[in-house]
Amino acid sequence: MSIAVPSLDTETVSPRRRLSSWALLRHDRIALIALIFLVSVALAAIFADQLVQSGLLIDPLKQNLLGRNKPPMFESKLGLHLLGTDQLGRDLLARLIFGARISLGVGVITIILSSIIGVTLGLIAGYRGGRVDDFIMRLVDIQMGFPQMLLALIIIYAAGPSVTNLILVLALTRWMAIARVTRATTLSLSQTLFVEAARSLGATHLRIVLFHILPNLTSTLLILVSLEFGRVMLSEAGLSFLGMGIQPPDASWGLMLAQGRSYIASAWWLVTFPGLAIALTTLSTNLLAGWARSVNDPVYRKRMAARITRH
Repeated sequence: MSIAVPSLDTETVSPRRRLSSWALLRHDRIALIALIFLVSVALAAIFADQLVQSGLLIDPLKQNLLGRNKPPMFESKLGLHLLGTDQLGRDLLARLIFGARISLGVGVITIILSSIIGVTLGLIAGYRGGRVDDFIMRLVDIQMGFPQMLLALIIIYAAGPSVTNLILVLALTRWMAIARVTRATTLSLSQTLFVEAARSLGATHLRIVLFHILPNLTSTLLILVSLEFGRVMLSEAGLSFLGMGIQPPDASWGLMLAQGRSYIASAWWLVTFPGLAIALTTLSTNLLAGWARSVNDPVYRKRMAARITRH
């Protein structure tokens, strides 16, 4: 009596091998659109000077007082203003792109600095424990109990508004969540078998932290950093809107909102397009953070594998 043995079809037995993060992203259209939007904004901000030199973008500093507060699709001697002009006749699209350079730059540098502070203190608190852990966590509790925007306003008012002060203030007020997550994960990892094995082999504390614990924090920290990036952008926009952030003649999306609020009744585009830029960028980072969280969930990956192979 012969026994039928099912054939091993590579299309059915290897979905996990083919199911890379890129494959998951391609099948998640919302996350893919969010990534395309963020990459497009970043590339436009990076190559903004080249766009002006090639004539594809109007110089954001060129003023045309005869063409002040003109609506979108207005054409002047400088060219076609797709998003209209501001109160000085400057091209709004060009100012949005150059403002993205400052807004995104402030967000990225702030996240890097706050991550360094939060991860370092979180690793020390979680690995050392004892009084060191208690001291760092009480510091986190005290700072999180104080209104972050009010603290930032006080510091910037005392130090003076500038890009450097803005970055430092935002970094010093956004590290606590990263430190808490790092500390909690470090506490659980420090009791695992591979860490105990490293200790028994004579590995130093620094080597254990850097080569055994920190790599296992990468995925969790990337998700948290993505969420914090959106919050940092909102904080920068809020401080610039209040006049304590980016100062003229530089442009940021928050500053453009502040400058356009006086004309909101007669020139709606001055606040609508910067507001949309802030909202869409923040939404895109949150969508990518949600996608990254789902990718690290084994149940989600299994469901996506079944869905992809089914289609």
